[in-house]
Amino acid sequence: MIAVLAAPVALAGAVHSDVPSAPDAKARWVVYLHGRIAEMQGRKAVHPEFGPFAFDAIVKALADRGFEVVAELRPETTTFEYSSRVVRQIRQLEQAGVPASSITVVGFSKGGSLARRAAAELADPEVAYAILAGCPRKTENFEPWVAKMAGRMLSLYDQSDEMVGSCKPGFEKAPAVKGSETVLSVGKRHGTFFEPRREWLDPVVAFATR
Repeated sequence: MIAVLAAPVALAGAVHSDVPSAPDAKARWVVYLHGRIAEMQGRKAVHPEFGPFAFDAIVKALADRGFEVVAELRPETTTFEYSSRVVRQIRQLEQAGVPASSITVVGFSKGGSLARRAAAELADPEVAYAILAGCPRKTENFEPWVAKMAGRMLSLYDQSDEMVGSCKPGFEKAPAVKGSETVLSVGKRHGTFFEPRREWLDPVVAFATR
């Protein structure tokens, strides 16, 4: 069942499939990158253990907190080169006058890996990245490009999640990253981020609004 959220603390934003032609330069923007399950199954994705992946509820929850949200369903054929699209979206926002400090990329699972890759490609220390269960369990499995990452980064994952690990080793390899990490205790494993739960949504919103 989808968690019930408290009333938004700001005027609700909107959800966009891509950066609009005239983005609001005064708004705070979130680029949301979903997990691989939505690539494989689409908008109505359901995991046999974790249940439905609530893509629409998640992006709406972010918009309800006052963000302009850019979020699209990626195709099954998506590779890590998709990070270049994220970089293009960030640059388009910046060119429209949105300060880099008002942009946060929120990525879950594979989306977290894509966010980390975008951070390495963009190398902008002012852009923020919230990585939700998006780092490998073993340090040796961090990608070679991780040292090029730049920006403010928040890592969140649940202590019950056997699929992922800490992002701290990746942060330590990247001198241009200002990273912090919180380990949650929801107990829903990877499914912790399948719904807009307060346990992860609140710290992400606080991080994005600093």
